[in-house]
Amino acid sequence: PIGFESVDVADNDLISKSIIVRALRPANMTGMKLYYAFSDLVDLHFYVVNSLFQDSMVKINDVPSLGGRLGFNWGEEGTESTFGVSGIFGPESRLSNKHFTFGGDIDLNWWITESFALGLEGLFNRFNAVTKTAGVVPGANTNYMAGLLNLHYVFSDVWDGTLRYTFAKQFKGSTVVGAAGGTPWNLTGVQQTIQEITLGGAYAIADGAKFKLEGRFDIVNPTGPSNTEYVYGGVVGFVYDF
Repeated sequence: PIGFESVDVADNDLISKSIIVRALRPANMTGMKLYYAFSDLVDLHFYVVNSLFQDSMVKINDVPSLGGRLGFNWGEEGTESTFGVSGIFGPESRLSNKHFTFGGDIDLNWWITESFALGLEGLFNRFNAVTKTAGVVPGANTNYMAGLLNLHYVFSDVWDGTLRYTFAKQFKGSTVVGAAGGTPWNLTGVQQTIQEITLGGAYAIADGAKFKLEGRFDIVNPTGPSNTEYVYGGVVGFVYDF
């Protein structure tokens, strides 16, 4: 219940997921979630989880993390628009209950017409590093920011197309190397800036079943001179949701 993209690929306009859902916001968590709909227009998610980002890792600290999303919904079924404000907070270092990760996210999916939807997302996260302890090299407080623009157009009953642009930046690189705590994580891989441009289309074979294809061009610029990387890729697939 956070962000523009769903964890389930079949619910998204495109096959590939942006760097935001791949690395910078919670995606798969273990815990408990409460949901309450105040009305058809307003709802609330609130969750308490073992870990926001490191569910597959060993978490030594014994305080859970938490998050929530206040959502607003309007429009007709099938072209329902949504706007959400989310927050996350908790100790994610795996070493300490005193050094916290926190962040905020806003997401919008606005059907401006029956055929055209505008998607937006903005995110900021901060990972606070642990202080130096025996056998652990201290890390650097690391900030992340990201944004997403998603333009989706329905050409007919069976054809639709999507253009997505994603920007992400990791402001510092973690100085922890080989320590059990490994905090904070280099969520994008290293201190760098990432841009992703994705163009895709889909053909509806039946209700809930689509044939999709897309191409993506990434610009990855790690901190330092003359080291920009250009990455090309394409994918064709069949998705269904029955």
